[in-house]
Amino acid sequence: MKRFFIGVLIIVCVWFVKACNEAYVKSKMTEQQEYKNYNNINEQLKTLAKEFNQTLPIKIDETMELSRVEIHKDKEVRYCYTVLDNNVVFTSDEIKKYREIMQQVVRESTDFDKFKKLQVIMSYAYYNSKGDCLALIKIYPKDYQ
Repeated sequence: MKRFFIGVLIIVCVWFVKACNEAYVKSKMTEQQEYKNYNNINEQLKTLAKEFNQTLPIKIDETMELSRVEIHKDKEVRYCYTVLDNNVVFTSDEIKKYREIMQQVVRESTDFDKFKKLQVIMSYAYYNSKGDCLALIKIYPKDYQ
């Protein structure tokens, strides 16, 4: 039952980020102003992440929060979650299943269109409260096209 709850929670987190991303990007940029003052995509992403991080952390529920957004090399946007229950463990089968679900969400959602247009790697990292990585799920451009 606990694993089912964790799975549902991860799916809710992906939908939550999707909704936050859409609202945030729409509020900050119009289609005509989109990224025109920046030299490269990673700089654009760093600016967006810096502004988005000013609104974080956001508590998803009593067991998880969206802690920060990081930009990594090769146009990777990483949403970092903190799992507040230190007893949570992700199995490789669960990670594979969650990745498939997240891949479908990113592929079908129009909320990530700006990132898809830029060929961004979408990644989701889950950490315990000690900072240990529990799971890292990456969705590559080839996965959502």
